[in-house]
Amino acid sequence: MRLAGRWTTLQDRLIASDPGLTRLRMAGIAVGNLALVITVLGLLGLPLPAIIVGSMIGLQATFLVRDEGNRAQALTLVLILLVASVIVVLATLIVGYPFVAEATFCVVIFLAVLAQRFGPRGSALGAVAFFLFFFANFLQFELAHTGPIIGAMAVGLAANALMRFVILPRRPEAELLRVRRGFRARLAGLVDALGRALAARDTPRRRRQLQRRITRLHECALMIEEVLGEEVDPDTEIMLRRRVVEVELAAERLVRAATQIDTTELAEADRADLVIRLDRLHRLIERDPAELPVISHTTEFADMLADQPGRAGSSSWPVRRAIAQLALADADAQRLVQRELDERPPVDIPLSAAEESDPERKSEWLDETTRQALQALVAGALAIVGGELVSTQRWYWAVITVFVVFLGTSSRGTMFVKGFRRLTGTVWGILGGLGAASLVAGSTPAAVALIGVCVFGFVYVMRVSQGLMTFFMTTMLGLLYSLLGTFSFDVLLLRLAETVVGVLAGILAAFVIVPIRTRQATRDQVLTILEELRTFVSQAQDLLSGKENLSLIEQARTVDREVGKLRGLVEPLTHPFNLYRGQRQYGWYIQAALETCAFYARDVAVRAEPGLLSGDERLPVAAHQVLDGLDHVLGELSERPAHQPVARPESTGQGTEDDPTALAVLDDLARLDSSVHGLARALGVTEDDADTDDGADSAGTPSGATDDRVR
Repeated sequence: MRLAGRWTTLQDRLIASDPGLTRLRMAGIAVGNLALVITVLGLLGLPLPAIIVGSMIGLQATFLVRDEGNRAQALTLVLILLVASVIVVLATLIVGYPFVAEATFCVVIFLAVLAQRFGPRGSALGAVAFFLFFFANFLQFELAHTGPIIGAMAVGLAANALMRFVILPRRPEAELLRVRRGFRARLAGLVDALGRALAARDTPRRRRQLQRRITRLHECALMIEEVLGEEVDPDTEIMLRRRVVEVELAAERLVRAATQIDTTELAEADRADLVIRLDRLHRLIERDPAELPVISHTTEFADMLADQPGRAGSSSWPVRRAIAQLALADADAQRLVQRELDERPPVDIPLSAAEESDPERKSEWLDETTRQALQALVAGALAIVGGELVSTQRWYWAVITVFVVFLGTSSRGTMFVKGFRRLTGTVWGILGGLGAASLVAGSTPAAVALIGVCVFGFVYVMRVSQGLMTFFMTTMLGLLYSLLGTFSFDVLLLRLAETVVGVLAGILAAFVIVPIRTRQATRDQVLTILEELRTFVSQAQDLLSGKENLSLIEQARTVDREVGKLRGLVEPLTHPFNLYRGQRQYGWYIQAALETCAFYARDVAVRAEPGLLSGDERLPVAAHQVLDGLDHVLGELSERPAHQPVARPESTGQGTEDDPTALAVLDDLARLDSSVHGLARALGVTEDDADTDDGADSAGTPSGATDDRVR
């Protein structure tokens, strides 16, 4: 029984860390691809360089091909073979002309980064072109080997297609169940962490841990919605998404309620009672969602809500109430999900959906992608020069470092963070490579097996940890050098030196060539979030007044996704290596204020019903107050034309009958306005007299935007 319990716990942790098991599937495809390629090419008797290239291009296709639909992915695989063949021939022809090869490498870097503007397919083709040119230098391709290498690449891509479409195909229905289990596992983990925090007294560190768990819960909820769009009809999708959001909100209210109470004044009996109830809730939530949840058959949580009047005087009552609300929201969601999925009509899912580039991408020549491409071009040239000074034979390691750290970076700070993590991973990877190469010395099968382990780890962690990804990659390179008969400690040290050169070249280019400061990138993303919030408030006003019947859930989720992007942008400010405490507080505050705005937007979206506040004069006043604050901040921070001023309505203080839901929506709008005012102060935006007078009651102190959330 104890062993079974530990296995169940391990499963829960795996599911919580990888909802949907998407990373596990991708890693399985990579390892299976590697095994197939080595087996087939080994039986064909191809040389080792061809086997390495065939294996690597199949590995790259595993995580680079991200088009929607099987046909679109198959087309990308074909295009990869065409582009890779051209690059192999080109690299082979110029390999004897060092200056031409180095100049061509710089051009390839520029085009590979620039190709990101054309969506997933462009990114895949650009990355393949770069890595093939890199391997041409790494393995010193010869013209006589061109045919076998192209054939090996065809086998590698065919093996990838076999693994992707036949052996481990994506099954949305099973993925939806796994993501639901992951959501419940993360929800259970949040409740468990909250119970332990109450039992061991509250601390700032525990609050940050709770906030990270809330963020991970939001991420998992967004994954559920992505799969729902493929599995159910639109009407069912709207209902299910609403239930998911309700559970999210209930979980966040529980954390807010628990962190607002003064634990030093909480009676020990009340503390013990809360811990027991949280433990009970945790054990009920972690049940498999494929089963009818036991929690739905209990009455204890409904009784807790019914006991509100008698418990209102207790300091623990808000937490008890929040526990009950979360329990009932979870039960309602699970019943609805199971019923709708059991009774849903079949949905025709197209096999192919062409991935279009962003229609709203900037038309200016120096947009984000072009700026990154120019920086990568200069950084690549610097890396070649610096790499040549370190080693005339291994200079290309500096160039690959430049390419990897520039992918997905949007500011100088993010470049610095990625470079730091890559250096750290390289150092540990050198130690891992030494140990692995020593362990399998003289045994080719053992070396291949360990390479498979490294490939699995590389693909499994690449989306969550740059440092671990680099560790597995560097360890794998040590094993490859061992297979090629060129392994030595000096080679791995040279790898570290070239990595340092690449990181320094990238940082120098990021700081000199059209630099974007972290604060500027953060402000740009804040502007995007505020624009989406403005759209949300306008749509909410139209829905609540009865002018339009639309779903606010999607717009609220758009705000959530933009806030998720902000978390990555402010990481250089909040990272522990940032020695400036003021910058760290600034980053945390901006993130906290906008997460609070997103919370109230979700709350409005869940509560809002068509015509709920029709004829209520408080609605236009509340909506105008939020819109006015958003317009003021947008106008102060951006050079874009301000929105047309909204006519300020006059309120007589009259409204419809005080329906609890209507009052809750108005309260959410007031709190959203308060959060916007607090954000404005943090950004250094001075409020005009009208804003100050009208918003004084709702805005509160500068910290009012985040007083009631986890920071």
